[in-house]
Amino acid sequence: MKRVDQLLDPLLTRICRSPELSPEQKRRNQEWAVKIRKQIDAARLAGAKK
Repeated sequence: MKRVDQLLDPLLTRICRSPELSPEQKRRNQEWAVKIRKQIDAARLAGAKK
């Protein structure tokens, strides 16, 4: 079974690089992708400590 980050990574990458988006939209999506990845990493680390 794949981990959540392995499933979401291609999607997060795609929404940040879509050619239809304006530079402002790409930047905003990139910021959200970073926040989501940090939350996933924090959850995985918290789960590993248990």
